[in-house]
Amino acid sequence: MNRSRRQSRMNRRTFIKMSSGALLAVSADWFLPSFSRGAEGEILVGGLCELSGPASIMGTEQARGMELAVEMYNQKGGILGRKIKLLMEDTESKKDVGLAKARRLVERSKVHYLAGIIFSSVSMAVQNYIREKKVLFVNSGSGNDELIRPPYCDRYFFKAPGSFRLTCLAIREPAKRFSKWYFLGDDYSWGRGCVEFFKKSIALVKPDFKTVGEVYPPFGETNYAPYITQAMAANPEALAIANFGAGWARAIKQARQMGLKCHIHHQFWDLNNARATGDAVLGITSSSEFLNENPKAPRAKLFTDAFKQKFGDYPGSLASYGFHTIEVILEAVKAAGKTDTEAVIDAMENMTYKDSILSPDYRFRKADHQCITGLYSIEAIPDSKYQYGAKILSYDPNPINFVVPEKETGCDEFMKKKP
Repeated sequence: MNRSRRQSRMNRRTFIKMSSGALLAVSADWFLPSFSRGAEGEILVGGLCELSGPASIMGTEQARGMELAVEMYNQKGGILGRKIKLLMEDTESKKDVGLAKARRLVERSKVHYLAGIIFSSVSMAVQNYIREKKVLFVNSGSGNDELIRPPYCDRYFFKAPGSFRLTCLAIREPAKRFSKWYFLGDDYSWGRGCVEFFKKSIALVKPDFKTVGEVYPPFGETNYAPYITQAMAANPEALAIANFGAGWARAIKQARQMGLKCHIHHQFWDLNNARATGDAVLGITSSSEFLNENPKAPRAKLFTDAFKQKFGDYPGSLASYGFHTIEVILEAVKAAGKTDTEAVIDAMENMTYKDSILSPDYRFRKADHQCITGLYSIEAIPDSKYQYGAKILSYDPNPINFVVPEKETGCDEFMKKKP
């Protein structure tokens, strides 16, 4: 059995083992609001996570965040007096498996709502299915904006992670200092899209900036040396990176090991990736939707500490998305006063999640159910508690510069209530 398969199976076993542990010993009163009481059965949430396959490390962390959210709500009495039950399925990072597991959760387990998924291809397959079944599905980990464009946008689908168009705006901070840029992005729609919007974002503050080169390694690349060599030959002042998975740490580590001295900006910040990178991560800039300790979102630290107590380590961004996704669903149930899907969707369309662990400005827009959330531009610094921390350089509460205008989404027909 090769190393990646052993690691994937270990991740899945570890998650199952951790999931079977006792509830947190601490009280949840400090963490969650009070709820009204009722006497109905459990509220069933179906989790679809990549617990094996190439995204298993991230999927396992996402699943843990979801599990912790359900546990915390149940400690407080549930929602509307009803306990919440999380039914977790492994997509195996495969489109056909993910769809089959979604069918199992909806048709056999009769879940009220679905949440999860990192890979956009898996999400798209599930989105086509939930439209037919009229089941609310909130994606917990995909940055690809194709999910909220026709034909995938839909009344029954919400995208919890921010648009890559928004997170690319964080590059405006280093762009104030650097004019000559080189770009490296994963060779698929997300990576190439990020490079496109990196350039547009830089132009907002430095219209006369110069692109000295760009390159697109395949997703999952292990050896970035040829690409870093090209970047070094171009002599940039800054390198902008948009890659995913294990490539996050590999590209930055290999760049510094090879002697690249220029500034590095990565498309998104993640604590676990930073720790895998080591000290090479210090000084990079990035965007972030979640910070472990955040003065604008005080509950982020409470979530971080609860996660550490339960699982023995601090959460990264995927864990926060998992937790947050359960919250946006359950808080909408609370606001609706019932579990009826249509009522919950109406509530989600009209809420601002001011107590979110991500941002006090978090909301979904009605036109396509893309989230709009405050954007943190950060710099990686040493941290005695987390090993690496994020210094906030700026905060944009409404970063909509490049989001498709609501009247131009083309989603009008898809967003209507189905008969």
